[in-house]
Amino acid sequence: MDTNIRKQLLVKYNAPAWMESLQNIPTHRIKAAIENTPIERWYLPGVPDGFEVYIKREDLTGNVLSGNKVRLFEFAFGEAIQHDCTSICSAGRTQSNEMRTMAIMASSLGMSAHIVVFDAEKENNEGNNLLLCMSGAHRYLMPNNVDKSDVDKDVWTRVKMLAEQIRKESGENVYIFKASTNPCIFGYLNVFDEMLRQDVESFSDIVVGCVAGKTSFGLGVGSHLNGCNIKIHSLVIGQSKAYAVTAMNKMLQYVGLQAPDGSGSAPEEFVHMTENLGAGYGISTQEEIEFVKQVAAQTGIFLGLTYSGKAAYHMVKQLNEQPEQFRGKKILFIHTGDVFGLFDGRMRNTYDNEKESVTML
Repeated sequence: MDTNIRKQLLVKYNAPAWMESLQNIPTHRIKAAIENTPIERWYLPGVPDGFEVYIKREDLTGNVLSGNKVRLFEFAFGEAIQHDCTSICSAGRTQSNEMRTMAIMASSLGMSAHIVVFDAEKENNEGNNLLLCMSGAHRYLMPNNVDKSDVDKDVWTRVKMLAEQIRKESGENVYIFKASTNPCIFGYLNVFDEMLRQDVESFSDIVVGCVAGKTSFGLGVGSHLNGCNIKIHSLVIGQSKAYAVTAMNKMLQYVGLQAPDGSGSAPEEFVHMTENLGAGYGISTQEEIEFVKQVAAQTGIFLGLTYSGKAAYHMVKQLNEQPEQFRGKKILFIHTGDVFGLFDGRMRNTYDNEKESVTML
């Protein structure tokens, strides 16, 4: 696909009037997601009496493009195409939903994807990684002797080096995707506008899992700008609360709600962030795994182990142990669509050990 054909896929973005106070509003995007994903009543096991839980099915935004990340990349790829880029370069963890989405969207647009994986000694080809391979993405593993403790310093320096190498060797224009300073953060501001048409103001609380916080940022700022009395719960399930706060500060600066010196708005004005929940990014406790299995068996909704399953598990735990943390009794959970992580081998192993689930006739 040549550049002119890609540019024909650009759609002018007409931001709603309530966004007019923000800076860096994108002018264009591409349309890749199935929009108006449904909001359904969810009879989630373990929810205490008196609470009503609903779920926004962002796992239904597409097939292999399913999940919240496609909403974000509509704006990122819009900018990349405007800049005549033919390659996109970024970094992520192994089994990353974000990198899976980026690679598939790049493939669908005739672009090449280059992904630095910074937390694996070697990559398997299961789950999200299988889809990365099938999309033709190029993966690069960082050497074990490289300090990866400072992601901005160590990882993104290598991403920039890689992008420059690609430019020199191929002559391609390379788009570096870094989420906290990118138009992709308008993805869930745009989704909140969709949710306004779905009566989102009837909910007292919205709950979503968080690593860097792009989704909860959009929901929180959208709720604030519309004067909604909704509490946004950002359940930190990956890095740390400090990591999420730092990322959200950069997002606030990008949209003009915070000055470079930190004055102005703070993340806490828009979202309520927990401390890190669980055992760490991509690490599931046995209780979380059993919860995901129970939810699938009793509600027909499949949650991923890395994001949505962990977030839903800890939401139910908070509803039982800290109900005062919630503004009201009508809760909306955002399913971020990380189901392909179920195929990374961990869930299969749990069922391999449950022989009683199979009966010979």
